[in-house]
Amino acid sequence: MTARDEPLTTRPGPLSSGLIVVTCRLLPAHARDRYYDEFRADLCYLPWTTRTAHAAGLLLAALSLRRALQEPPMTTTAPTNVYWKCRIGKHHYQTVNDDNPENRRSTHLECTRCLKFKETNEYEKATWVRNGGLMG
Repeated sequence: MTARDEPLTTRPGPLSSGLIVVTCRLLPAHARDRYYDEFRADLCYLPWTTRTAHAAGLLLAALSLRRALQEPPMTTTAPTNVYWKCRIGKHHYQTVNDDNPENRRSTHLECTRCLKFKETNEYEKATWVRNGGLMG
């Protein structure tokens, strides 16, 4: 049995486990359990020779992760104020191409002020003529 055929051990060593515990103590309380489980799972699948170095790298990055976890979530919300002309139904529509890359010819109307979406129905005249004026 060579070193390559040797099964992975599923438990990290005491030094790397201790570094993971210290790393998780630096994180906010609401995220500690999640990251403790994730970090230990990562260590279990690494070769035993690199586990301590990986755990030390996680410890060095713990303050950056803490800062990112404490920031408020970035959410995009629609504007709460609506332009007065849009409220009375006087939208300023502009023709916009659809986002689907497979169907770039399809367009829709979108208000530039309130972003209201309006479908347009376009029928191909070539289909009508090709079928001799009959739908089908």
